[in-house]
Amino acid sequence: MFLYFVFNRRSSARSPGSVSTTSPDVIVPLLISAAGAEWVTGIGLNRSFTLLYPEAIILDDELYHRARYALMTLDVNAETLALDVTKKVGPGGHYLAQKHTRKHMRTAMVPGLGHQMDAEGAYRHPLDVAREKVQWILEHYQPEPLEAAKQAELTQILAAADREIG
Repeated sequence: MFLYFVFNRRSSARSPGSVSTTSPDVIVPLLISAAGAEWVTGIGLNRSFTLLYPEAIILDDELYHRARYALMTLDVNAETLALDVTKKVGPGGHYLAQKHTRKHMRTAMVPGLGHQMDAEGAYRHPLDVAREKVQWILEHYQPEPLEAAKQAELTQILAAADREIG
């Protein structure tokens, strides 16, 4: 089964990094991953696919992969569901006093682009981190050359296209 999903940033977002943790930009990658999509488009696009921000590619890619990896390691059992802890805390309570929370909180969150520290120990803006990563990619990335057989096939395809166009 081939699944295809469109990952489009909110049309109201004016620039990358302007999403909130409650927006569809956070929920959609989780749904895409849960459905097992084999192809995702729209990463990095904004304003209904009319504007591409390179740094948004980095931010969207992180959202998608965080959801994907979380689902890959998702283990559903009595310990991970912690229904007894939820019942014990009840409405209006908090979980920090619970031994279960203290046991699992260090592994529950994996630091990402939004958790990078600057020289003064303050959190950097994820957009700045993404822009820095884009700049590094533009300056350092070197694609691997195609294998000889694939280069020959590509040459044949281009030659056939040239003949067809005339």
